[in-house]
Order: sequence, then structure tokens, then C-alpha cells
Amino acid sequence: MIARGLTLALLLALGAQAADDAAAKALEKRRTLCNLLHSCRIPAEAARCTEAESAPIDGTELDENYCSWVRTFAKKGILPGNAVNNELYRRMGSPFHIMYVMHDTIPVPVKALDHLVANIPLTCKLINSYQKTSYAANYPYGADSTFFSATNGKNLTGTAKQVWAGSGGMERVYYGDGKVSILTWKMRGDVIVELRYWPRSATSCNYSARFTMFPVNGFINSVMSMGLFKNTAIDKIQEVLTDISRSANSYAKGKPAKVPQQYSPAELESLKRFDALFKSGN
Repeated sequence: MIARGLTLALLLALGAQAADDAAAKALEKRRTLCNLLHSCRIPAEAARCTEAESAPIDGTELDENYCSWVRTFAKKGILPGNAVNNELYRRMGSPFHIMYVMHDTIPVPVKALDHLVANIPLTCKLINSYQKTSYAANYPYGADSTFFSATNGKNLTGTAKQVWAGSGGMERVYYGDGKVSILTWKMRGDVIVELRYWPRSATSCNYSARFTMFPVNGFINSVMSMGLFKNTAIDKIQEVLTDISRSANSYAKGKPAKVPQQYSPAELESLKRFDALFKSGN
């Protein structure tokens, strides 16, 4: 009886400790979110932050330059109030962040590129057919094409939710998490992706992409800020865009696939739409 009593007491104590830990973590997350919303003056009625939750956090500096970037999301209509947006803003309130920005030209008409961006599983198949790669993507929630899981089959894997798209496409914001292998490092974390593209000519477009990551500590933040690490990461992203460009051009020019793919009737219709957009110069 004594042993049973001690066991029960131990289990109750462990349960109470687990509950206390969970409550502490929940409070920490609320404070991270609310501190950001208050510091950066983000409309946050739906978040219902208290004054105590909005108090400054030691070790977290949110200067005006950073807050100006944060406010661009609110200006797009991405506001706190649902689980995904709350988590996005909470991450932006993290003490560490690193941004990689890319600008370049891609030889694909802008509307044809937007069609590929909006149909990621199909685009992966198209790449595989011409580059002999192992890209893969799917929509875990079926008809919800705003949430996807994808990999390049080598060193990039992740899931993401499209939280905003500009009128007519051409600008999109994603929030998700990913895993990447760079040099000797294997890392996983949350990321915000801002993608924008616009016409350059009838056969090409310019694009701008910003990847914002949130390292778990100062050491990882320093590693990700290193020139070699940063340049290698950008090269891996650029490789994906190059694969898209080469495959899109090969398909539009009628080149035979190197690795034939199985396309559904809906995907075949989508390819016809892409081909029409590419050849019309839109």
C-alpha cells in the first residue's frame, strides 16, 4: 500500500510539473507575440493582449527598421487573429532572425511562372521529367492548395502555408518550416518567404525573394550570418529556380521528357494552360 501511495504521489507530482511547464511555455509564446505587436504598433484587437503580456522582453530588441518590415504584413491584410497568423507574428517576435534576399531574372513569362508557382506538385513533376531529379510535393489537406509539403529530393524539405497572395498573383507570402543540409550543418526551423515577380519582357520576368529565418540561439544566428553559409544557402535556392526555368523552357519548346511522368487529367489540363501562357508571352 505504501509503495502504491508513493507511486501515485510521484505520478501526480510529475503531472503537475508537466502542467506547470506547459503553462510557462504558453505564457512565453504569448509574451513573444504580444511584445512584438505592441512594440511594432500592429493592430491587434483580435489577439487580446494584456498590458503584462505586452511588456518588453529582456534580450529581444525590435528596432524601428525591423518593425517597418513587420508592418508590411499588416498593410497587406495579414493580421493576428487566427492560429497561422498568430504563429507567424510570434516568430517575428523572436530574439534572433536572419534574412536572405535574392533578386534576379528568369527566362519565363511572368504569368507562366505564376502558374507554376500556384501548382507546385505539377511543377515538381515537370522538373523531374527534364532534370532527372527527385522533386516531390503534395497537398496534405487535399483540396487546400494553399498548404503544401515539398522537397527537392536532396537537401531541402519543408511544409508551408500561403498566407497571402496579391491580386492576380505575382506576389505571395508563405509561412512554414523546413529542413536544410548546408556544408556540414543540418538545420530545421521556421521560415517566412516573400516572393514577388514582375514582367521584364514578353519572354522573361524579374523576381525578388526574401527568406526570413528565426535561429534558436545566438550561435546558430552567427553561423547563418557567415558569408560562406549564406552564399551556399542562396545557391541551393537558386538551383531550384534554375531547375524550374530550364524545365519550363524545355516543355514549352516541345522537347521530349528525359523521364516520363504520370499526369492526371487535371494536371494535363494545367500543363496546357501553362503552355498557352508561355507561348503568348504572358
